[in-house]
This record gives sequence, structure tokens and C-alpha cells, in this order.
Amino acid sequence: MPFDDLVNSAVKEGPASRYFNTLGAAITLGIAGLKVEHTIEGVKAVFANKEQVVKLNVAVVQAAYEFCMNKGLAGKELPELKVGKRFLLTGNDGSAIGKVLGGLRFQTYYPITPASDESTILEEHEALKWIQKETEKLKEAGVVVVQTEDEISAVTMASGAALTGVRSATATSGPGFSLMAEGIGFAGMDEVPPLVVTLYQRGGPSTGLPTRNGQSDLLFALNTGHGEFPRIVFSSGDVEECIYDAMKALNYAQRYQMPVIHMIDKNLANTMDLIPEIDRKRVKIVPPGEG
Repeated sequence: MPFDDLVNSAVKEGPASRYFNTLGAAITLGIAGLKVEHTIEGVKAVFANKEQVVKLNVAVVQAAYEFCMNKGLAGKELPELKVGKRFLLTGNDGSAIGKVLGGLRFQTYYPITPASDESTILEEHEALKWIQKETEKLKEAGVVVVQTEDEISAVTMASGAALTGVRSATATSGPGFSLMAEGIGFAGMDEVPPLVVTLYQRGGPSTGLPTRNGQSDLLFALNTGHGEFPRIVFSSGDVEECIYDAMKALNYAQRYQMPVIHMIDKNLANTMDLIPEIDRKRVKIVPPGEG
């Protein structure tokens, strides 16, 4: 592919390499058969409010599609599927959204892969007014997100907040969850309501595989902490389940006054998926005492 020649034929501003990503993507999509107007829509969405940047990148897209046509590389146009409105979310996004829908008011974390993204998402999107009117109230209070000095502080601070009556949670991965064991035992002994620990599983043991997926922490979650105390442990299987499971976790913790451990693996945490609109009928904050 003559990248320099194609870019230089389309634009005269800046080094050609500045547009190589756009050109490569457009050629790929042209070969795949995506209509050029859809690719242009994508460019406009990425570079919104940057008129000149949009203009130059659109010219590169058109040059790429013309090249595919001239060389006989253009694929058969893909059919348009009417699928309705969808959300493009990761498991981290899903869990954060579910927690807000479940009435979360306080979240702690100590930075760790891949759990940290959930807390930063909560900081950016405290009010989901497009889901239900009740979340308009969040504009007044919001979700307090605290980065603590370590995971021991994260779980005990979340327990302290829960004891004041607010729905609280923390998020971590295997190494951090190891440090939380005693704090989770305290929450079990003291029947702290409602405390949720979101456990993002990754490769182990110890801290050496932060970028690798893992699903080996189930028995650890079931038996964490010395002695015996009840807890609820469940795992999400896809991004959509992350939303509703995170919401249910807070309801379960409130209802049964015991730690709830919500398990998500790294693959799911970082995988993007198209999911249907939120089912508003399934969104409910269950008050204490209700089933």
C-alpha cells in the first residue's frame, strides 16, 4: 500500500504519517465492504468539533476507498443490520453502571490492574440521568470515590462508610484481595451492611501477571478470611451481566447484611461488547427488609 502517495494526494498539510492510522483503517474497512459513509461518520464522531481535522481525515478516507476500487480490492458491501440502540461497553463500564443503578454512594480502591478503571469511570459518570429520574438526585451528592493508601484501608474504609448507612463498595484484583482478607472477615463478623467487593481476577500467584487473564480465585473468594462467616459470591459471564450483577450485589448486601463478592475476570473487564439498552424494569434499589 503506497501510504505516502495516497495521503499526499489527499491532503497537503502536515507530515503524511499523521494520517496513516486513518488511511490504514479506511483501507481495511473498504476491503471489508463497509460503506464509505459509515467510515466518514466514524471519523466525524472521533474528531467532533474539529472542522479542519475532520475535513482532512475525510479526504484521506475517500482516497483510501478510491484506491480500493481502482485496484479491485473493495469488498462486497456489507448489509445494514437494523439492531436498534446499543451501548458499547466493557466489563469495567458495566460494573460501574450497575453500581450507580444499585444506589452506590461510596467507593474505595487502591490502583491495580484491571480494577482501577471501574473507579475512574465512576468518577466521570456519577449521574446516569438517561436511565431513571431518580439518579438526578446524584447531582446533589454523587458517588464519593476515594483512592486509599493500600487495599487494607480500602476495604475497612468501605466498611466504615457502610456502617453509616450508605451503600459502599471497593474494587480490586487477586493481590489486593489477599490483603483484604482480614477486613472482609471483620465485615462478616460485624454484619456490615451493605459492603460489596468487586474482584477482578487476573493471572497469579502474586503480582507478576497483571496483564494476563485468570479465573482461579473462586475457592479463594469462597473461603477468604479465617473462621467461618456467611458471604455471597457470584460471577458475571458477560458485559450485560456485569451491569445487573453489580446492582444486585448491593441489594443482596443490604438485604442480608453480609459481604458480597462480585467476581469478574480480566478478559471480561477489558472486552468491549455491544449490549442492548438497559432494561429499566430490572433496575431497582431494594430497601432493607424487602426480598
